[in-house]
This record gives sequence, structure tokens and C-alpha cells, in this order.
Amino acid sequence: MTHCIDTAGVEEAALQMDETTLGSTEHGDKESPATLNCNLESSDYLKDIVFEYEDEVHPRQPDTLPAVTGEGEEERDSEDDTVVVRWQLLHKLQTILVIVAATVATFGLHNYLSVFNSIAASGLVGLVSGLVLPQYMALAAFCGSFAGMATLQVIPSVVAAISLGFFCALVVLVFDYKGFLLGIGGRLGFIALCACTMHFVLSIIVVAPSPEASLVDISSFPSIEEFFPIKLFRVLSTTIVGSIFMKLWRLTFARLEGSLAKCMAHSVVASSATGILVAWTLPLWATGPVYCGSFVAMAAPEELPTMMSIVSAATLAGLAQLALDGFFLGGWGGKLGTAALIGVLLYRIPVRLLAECVDSQEDGSESDAGNKPNVPGMTEV
Repeated sequence: MTHCIDTAGVEEAALQMDETTLGSTEHGDKESPATLNCNLESSDYLKDIVFEYEDEVHPRQPDTLPAVTGEGEEERDSEDDTVVVRWQLLHKLQTILVIVAATVATFGLHNYLSVFNSIAASGLVGLVSGLVLPQYMALAAFCGSFAGMATLQVIPSVVAAISLGFFCALVVLVFDYKGFLLGIGGRLGFIALCACTMHFVLSIIVVAPSPEASLVDISSFPSIEEFFPIKLFRVLSTTIVGSIFMKLWRLTFARLEGSLAKCMAHSVVASSATGILVAWTLPLWATGPVYCGSFVAMAAPEELPTMMSIVSAATLAGLAQLALDGFFLGGWGGKLGTAALIGVLLYRIPVRLLAECVDSQEDGSESDAGNKPNVPGMTEV
């Protein structure tokens, strides 16, 4: 059974918006084509935004019992608090178990079955999770799949993978509690990288790490000849292709009828499907950047509202992948997602600062106009 969002109310509101726009034109109101297009685009955006839930969807808490007055009110309030606390504990327990299971499943698929590489394994786990689990659990499972992309050089056994899953669940709970990086594409991968790094640092205290695994190795950075122009062009172009493909996938299925089509438009399913397709069709050098680009497109619409903003962030994410070549070596989980996160942040921070500067200048202009003294002979327009 698939779990989808009920879009009836949103579609009805969008339909009313369309009817209002067309009705004003039919009744002779002079509305410019630009305004009409803006209204129509707004209605399409309203229909699409219901599927944008990256990192921001949380399950609705159970309704508390109605308040009573008089005798027994304190007992009823205590019962209400107990119900909410139990529900929260159950939610956290479900999140932990789903993340651990997804981590171990992904780890086992690509490390012990030759038919799967790390991207195909992560995509398969994410696709199944997105189709059969509620949204918040699918996101948790997708995060666990990123941690499970670690190789045996970094996470040497299944037992270590289980402990990695618990580390990842812990970081997820902390990030959700603090509200860190909500709506930023690549957030789940960055969480997986943090968990993998914590596990690696603590494990080397007890067990000597593999020679192929290390946090940083300057000698692994590509030379200028290797970097430019072939590798640079390959990484940037394939990252951009991945972001565009994933976004178009979502927009296409969002406009189709049926519950399955709506589920296929979810960001977890779209990104997972992108990973599976590229893992089994494209050369190895292209699979990672394309998968990374799909994480960029998972950003919330207020962070990357247009296709141009997605392409810009994907370009920066491609540069971030190249910059991380000498870090987290040996097969680290979450490295691609971290590159996507860096790309989105590098795009959003200057854009947000510029918007704040423009707003402050406009506020200053309005304030100056309001404080302008009245001069005799001047008339108000």
C-alpha cells in the first residue's frame, strides 16, 4: 500500500485560481498577458508544492482528548501528556529502526552482491522505502541508505554497519530536534557523512583502519592536467543533468492522475529512481555526479525556486565534488550528499544576503520618503 498526500484541497484551490483569472478576462477586465501567465504559473506551483516535503514533513501528532472542567481535569491532562509522550517515543523508535535497517540493507547489497554498486543499492533501498513507507520514514530510510554506501575499507563488517546505523539515527534525531539545515538539498547525505566520520574516528581507537581509508590525503587531489578541462567538464555537466532529470521526473509525475503517480513524484522516489537508472546505464565516472545532482533538486522550493537556481546550485555542487577528492577516502557514506549540500549553501547564502540588502535599501527609501518635510507649494500626487 502506498502512502501519498491528499491533494484534493490543493487542486481545488488551484482550479479556483484558474477560474478567477479566466473569469476576470472574460468579463472585460484588462489584464496583461504577463499578469495572466503569472497567475497560471502560481496555480501550477500550488499544485506542485504539495510534493515538496524534503526534510520538513513530520507525522502529525495524535489529537489530544478534549479538555474538561471541574473534577478530574488534572487526571485528564495527565493522560493527554502521556499519550503524546508515548507517541513521540514510538516515532523516535520507528525512525531508529528504519535507519538501521536501511543502512544494513544498503551496506550488504553493494559489499556482498556484485550486481549492485553503492549507488544502485542506495537507490533500490530508497525506491522501496518511498513506495511503501510514510514520508517521514522514507526520508529516514533514505538517509540510512547513504550511510550504508560506505565500503568495507571504512566499515569493515556487518556488525560495524549496524552500529553505523545507530550513529546515523542519533545524528538524525539531533538535527531534527535542532532544526538544522531544513529544506537544504543534500542534508540527509551530510548527516550520513557525520555519522560515518564519527564511527570511523571512534573505531580507529580500537582497530587499525584500512590503509585505503583516511580522512584526508593531499596526494589524492588531482593535478591541474587531470582536473582541467576533461574532468571538470564531466563532473559539472553530469551533476547538472542529474538535477534537471530528477526535477523533471517529479514535475511529470505530479501532473499525472492516480495515487501511484503521486507517490512517484515524491523526492525520495525520484532521486532513488535516478540513482538506479544511472547505475545500470551510464559509465562509472558519471553515476556519482548524476546522483549528487538529484540531491540538489531535493531542496525545498523556497530554497531553489526555479530551474535556473537548481542548475546554478548543481554547478557549485560539481565543484564541491572536485574539492572533496582528497577528503574522506576509501568509500565514505554521504560524501555525494555533502557535496550537494555545499552547492546549495554556496548558492543560497549570497542570494539571501543580496535579497536582504535590497530589502533594507527599499525600507530605507520608504522611510526617507515618509519623513520628507512638507514644503509650501508642493502638492501630493
